[in-house]
Amino acid sequence: MEYIDGDTLNDVWLDLPEEEKQNMVNQVVEIMRTMRTKTSFKLIGGISPDGCSCPLVDDRDATSGKGVVDGFGLYDIGPYESVREYLQSVFDRQFHHMDQMLRKGTLSAYEAEYRKEMSECLRNLTLEEAFELIKRKRDDFMAQPYDCKYPFVLRHGDLHGRNVMVSHSSPRRILAILDWDFGGSHALPLADEAFEVSSPDSNENTDVRVKQGDELFNTLLQINKLVGFLPSDDQLTKLVASMKLYVLDCEAKTARGSHVIASVGADPSIDADIPIDTEE
Repeated sequence: MEYIDGDTLNDVWLDLPEEEKQNMVNQVVEIMRTMRTKTSFKLIGGISPDGCSCPLVDDRDATSGKGVVDGFGLYDIGPYESVREYLQSVFDRQFHHMDQMLRKGTLSAYEAEYRKEMSECLRNLTLEEAFELIKRKRDDFMAQPYDCKYPFVLRHGDLHGRNVMVSHSSPRRILAILDWDFGGSHALPLADEAFEVSSPDSNENTDVRVKQGDELFNTLLQINKLVGFLPSDDQLTKLVASMKLYVLDCEAKTARGSHVIASVGADPSIDADIPIDTEE
């Protein structure tokens, strides 16, 4: 590991003159373009220090025993030859984690942590309901002939100003990109985007923070535009997100709301044809 003497872009951004900010934007854009267009991999997977492919990390944390389940050999942890193989692992990982926790009892050491995590994510589903929903989604995915063909490119997975080191002196230049724990090769639509250079200064008053927030958001949009927008694949995006617990919970809330509305509309005691007075 090498020590790098510099500042994070996040820490210095708000104090940079406009010319230096634009210089930093141009450097970030060039790095992101290079990652998307000048890297190519045969597999989806993580990147080990020696540069070879290794099991995918993909920002999936190891809390509540998830990392333990990875070692049980119940599903493919990568690398993956196709997007479908990767998506299958997304479904399998959530399914097997909940199955081992709720049904098999092999993760009792993590149960308190797990239930706390679930209580923060699930407001409209019980654990058993969430598990059954995950099982059904997994079965549905396995039954459909889904796949897509995209180049596999380099992705950092946590790319923002806090992980970019820049030189102390002007003109500032990017020295390094830090924290590659979630780095690897991934399908192009899932490459890094929405780069946040910094965040508003919490020591400033509300008006100043709002102004800073607007400027930072505009910078994010500028970087997105200059780098180029990623291929849009709504199906892929939805499939990747569909196993996230907050997504499951939102779906349950929406479904129950629709059910209530449908029930009210079907109630014969409620006259839906209420006459409306109209002027002649």
